[in-house]
Amino acid sequence: MAGIEESDIRFLRLAAALADWRMHRMLEVMGDQRLQSMDDLQAESGMGADEVGRQLQVLGAAGVLRTLRDGATRRYQLDYGPLINLGVRLDAESNEGGRIPPAGLKQFFRDDRIVQIPAARKKQIELLQWLVDDFSFDTDYPEAEVNAILARRHPDFATLRRDLVDECLMERTAGVYRRTRAQTTPL
Repeated sequence: MAGIEESDIRFLRLAAALADWRMHRMLEVMGDQRLQSMDDLQAESGMGADEVGRQLQVLGAAGVLRTLRDGATRRYQLDYGPLINLGVRLDAESNEGGRIPPAGLKQFFRDDRIVQIPAARKKQIELLQWLVDDFSFDTDYPEAEVNAILARRHPDFATLRRDLVDECLMERTAGVYRRTRAQTTPL
């Protein structure tokens, strides 16, 4: 196809796959970054071998799946690099979501991306309270989705995810995250 880059084709494949609830389930199961066999994925997802195979084929075609051999067994793992790049690309190409950071935190931002996490606890909490607005109330987020959303703001999504839970702005149950109604008061 003239004018369409391979990365665009992968992006379109992934976008189409995300419209299917089975792909959401597969991403949820694979979100913890463990190497998993086909049997593991079937057991944890509740899907049959054919369906798991189809989901793995889509993830592979989208360029977000690592396949490793362990003797005769193949093990699978999500490759977050392309997912993070996709999130950054979508954020850069979209005018939506361009939220303005609070006045007291502007030195930690470039546009709506965090360039430095504040050292002062009060500023950290203020940043987390701003950041949690990227998540809706009453919505369950698999860990992979939380990582992708946070990576649009800062590359150290694991620290931000952990801090959101530690400050009770989000809760985690069995790898699924949900925004809480709690409000943390800065010290």
